Amino acid sequence: MLTSPHVFLLTDSYQMYSDDDRNHSGKEALDWFVRMQSDSVTEAERAAFIAWRDAKPENAQAYADAELLSHKLAALKGHSAYHIPRLTPDQKPSLMTMQSFNRIALFLLIIFSSAGLWWQTGIVSDEYVTSAGEQRHIPLEDGSKLELNTASHADVRYTRLERIVTLYSGEAYFDIADENYRRFVVLVGGLQVRDIGTRFIVRHDNEQVTVTVLEGEVELTRPALSDRSGELPATLTLLAGQQSHYRNEVITSAIPIDSVAAAAWREGKLIFKATPLREVVQELARYHPLRFVIHDPALADETVTGSFHIGELSSFLRALEQVLQIQIDTRNPDIASIQRRKN
Repeated sequence: MLTSPHVFLLTDSYQMYSDDDRNHSGKEALDWFVRMQSDSVTEAERAAFIAWRDAKPENAQAYADAELLSHKLAALKGHSAYHIPRLTPDQKPSLMTMQSFNRIALFLLIIFSSAGLWWQTGIVSDEYVTSAGEQRHIPLEDGSKLELNTASHADVRYTRLERIVTLYSGEAYFDIADENYRRFVVLVGGLQVRDIGTRFIVRHDNEQVTVTVLEGEVELTRPALSDRSGELPATLTLLAGQQSHYRNEVITSAIPIDSVAAAAWREGKLIFKATPLREVVQELARYHPLRFVIHDPALADETVTGSFHIGELSSFLRALEQVLQIQIDTRNPDIASIQRRKN
């Protein structure tokens, strides 16, 4: 784990929306932020807040950053938090209280309505990276479980009402602990994946995002497309045993998937079912620093079925030679040359 503090650009989430969308949501978020600080907030108000937050991804992002901004300002001032006065039902706001409130509200509003610097930055709580062939089991502080597959990069941050994971690359398994008011969101390749009480896998490579649900359900939300928003589905709910891909701003329809095969990497295995050899070696290359070269294009279409241990590359390659009647030359430590066996 990288322990040093980081500041990063949230281009995946913030560039999803226009400046007008962000400013409008920011102003609403400010109003909700202030209201939710009150000790007299009612359950009806909480329910209304949750409904507003979940209505649009930019609303949730705006509120999360209102909280982050509050803590950012607190750090600059050397205090644990900016104090927004909380009033009990029998109290009346004094002139000084209202002046203090107005100064803070005005300052936050200026930030939200400005050129967008704060909208493009965030504070990373924890950052995790795995190298090729490495896998990590990471218990999160909210009780959720995160497992990173080979060559993956993710960070995790929390607010009082959201838990946010950004997956920059690679593959991650999530087992989400249920919380009443803090939803769990994964930001990946411009797509938002919202947990609805579940276990799921997210993979991000080759400019494509793949989401596989093992248990429960998730909601996928893509960026708003003002020029053709009516042509493409903006959201999709995935159920257990289903998978969807996101590429070129399109969410594909849900398809049934073999959940055991999809999650086999968590047990250190790879499972192939009538998988073309070209896809098999692409998968192997994720775990091993080796470039596979198939000299015969027709050979690349030959299919492979079987279960193999990720770490036992030599045994796997020998099995491929026997099954497909091929030769795999690994004398060069960086390249595996694959060709048909000579008679």
